[in-house]
Amino acid sequence: FRKLDFALGAVMALRRQPLANIGGFRALVNCLADDYQLGHRLARQGQRIELCPVVVECWSAPMSWRAVWQHQLRWARTIRVCQPVPYFFSLLNNVTFWSLLWLVTSLAATSFAEYSFAVGEIIVSVEIFWGLPCAALCLLVRMLAALDLQSRLTGARAHWKYWWLVPVKDLLQVALWAGAFLGNRVEWRGERYRLRRDGTLNR
Repeated sequence: FRKLDFALGAVMALRRQPLANIGGFRALVNCLADDYQLGHRLARQGQRIELCPVVVECWSAPMSWRAVWQHQLRWARTIRVCQPVPYFFSLLNNVTFWSLLWLVTSLAATSFAEYSFAVGEIIVSVEIFWGLPCAALCLLVRMLAALDLQSRLTGARAHWKYWWLVPVKDLLQVALWAGAFLGNRVEWRGERYRLRRDGTLNR
């Protein structure tokens, strides 16, 4: 919906002179999201950013749950610093969270209505009828979309048996989203840093 003004990923290609115009790699030495900053600073110089049609695969060694959490939290806080407003509203994309919140709110309101208003029993029953199937439908569409996307990207369907990880991942993402706003400390390769508002690191 808007012009691409940043770069991302493990592989980027650019011309030498535009890099020199932004201060070279030395200007990015203290940046946590150096890929983002590289593209963002080039875009501010009037350069055009384009996504490569070739997919570059990156494989990481297996990590412990703590390492994965620290890694994801670092990413979350990095994105929050780089794109604060879009990141704040990114929670709106979490279908699992809103579906479950809708269901819980519906059931809670239904219980209250049943307790307080005996006459409204028929209306309450309608709320119960629609709350559960609508939430279930949203969750089903979310899981199918995620599995289909991964199949198209990887060319395989072996991961479909892990369909239950989709809502689990979404709920963990809610915790990471909240954690991104609860501090500025990040861990990078065993070292702890403080993330400044401009995206640079300080011990």
